[in-house]
Amino acid sequence: RRRVVRRRERPCSGARDLASLPSEHMATAAQRLLPLFMTLLTAQGVHAGMRTAALLAATVGVHAGTAHSNFAGSSRHTEHPTKPAVAWTIAGSDAGGGAGIQADLHAFGSLGVHGCSVITALTAQNSVEVRRVEFSSEEMLKATLGALRDDLPARAIKLGMLGSKEVIEVVVDFLKGYTGLVICDPVMVTTSGTKLLDDAATGLLMDSVFCECALITPNLLEAEALLRRPLRTPTAVE
Repeated sequence: RRRVVRRRERPCSGARDLASLPSEHMATAAQRLLPLFMTLLTAQGVHAGMRTAALLAATVGVHAGTAHSNFAGSSRHTEHPTKPAVAWTIAGSDAGGGAGIQADLHAFGSLGVHGCSVITALTAQNSVEVRRVEFSSEEMLKATLGALRDDLPARAIKLGMLGSKEVIEVVVDFLKGYTGLVICDPVMVTTSGTKLLDDAATGLLMDSVFCECALITPNLLEAEALLRRPLRTPTAVE
C-alpha cells in the first residue's frame, strides 16, 4: 500500500491521462459506444481482459475514418473515410480463445476497431488450466512493434500479459516514444490460480509500466498481489 501512495506523490512524467483526449471525442464515445461496452461488462462469462479491451475500443472507435500516428516525431494524419481506428493488444496468446489477444481482438472488432496484436507469450491452456507458457524473444517483440508502428499506428494500446522482466523492458522502452492512450490489464494470476508474473517482474510492472498508463484494471487476485493485502470485503476494496 505504501508503494502505491508513493507513486501518487511522485507522478510519472510519461503517464497518460484520459482527460487529455478531446472532450467531443469522449462525449461521442459515451453516446455511441458505451451501451455496447455495458453489454460486455454485464455479460456472464465474459473475461475481465475482454472488458478492458472493450473499454479501450469504445474510447477510440469514434476516431474511425482518421489515420493518425501517436508516435513522437511523427506528423502523419490523413483522412480515410472507410478506414476504422486502429488499436493494439500487447498480450499473451490463449490457446483456448477465452482470454489474451484472442479475446481482445474479438472485443475490438465487435466495436468497429481494427485490432493488431503483439504476442508476448504462447500459452498451452484451456478453459480449466494453464499447462505451459513460452515467452516471445526480445528480438521478435521489437520486430513486431516496429512493423506495426511503421504501417498500422495505434490510436490506443491495451497491455495484457507481459509475464517476464525482459518482455516488460522491451514494452516500456517502446512506450516511451508513444503518446496515445495506454490501458493495462495487469495479468498476474489466472482465475485458476496459476501465477503468470514473478516478484521481480511485478516490481518492474509497478515502477515502469504503470507510469505509461491512463488506466489499470486488475482483477481481485491481481489487486491483492499489487497491494500486498487481502481484499475480501467491500470495505477493504474501498
